[in-house]
Amino acid sequence: MKWAPSRRAAALLVAADAAFAALVAAFLIATRETSADVFDVRVAVVLAVAGLLAAAAAGVAMIGAAGSPGSWVRALAALNVAGGAAGWVLLVAAWGRFEPDGRWLLAFAADLFIALGVLQWLAVRAERELPGDSS
Repeated sequence: MKWAPSRRAAALLVAADAAFAALVAAFLIATRETSADVFDVRVAVVLAVAGLLAAAAAGVAMIGAAGSPGSWVRALAALNVAGGAAGWVLLVAAWGRFEPDGRWLLAFAADLFIALGVLQWLAVRAERELPGDSS
């Protein structure tokens, strides 16, 4: 029997996307002072980034709740890869400004965003290749 990916993979990855963005936002809010020190920015910047991530998490959750996130997954994948790439560009450009812990955290978060985007893209490809798919 040939293995076939679930048609629900895209929906699960949209939920994971929302959860990841919400967790990062919550982490930044909970550690705003420490994060500001580690990244050598003002607390307001940390809170602004957390707010953007929380808003993104809410928007992605609404897409997932709509019941057919498939049409949005490709865009979310691109945004996740772009966000991860932007994190790496920021890390390289401002390497000396960040504490070592900040470097590791930013690299880890950037890698996770890229990985999530790649998984979303693969889910879209796999769903298009399933027999009997009308999309």
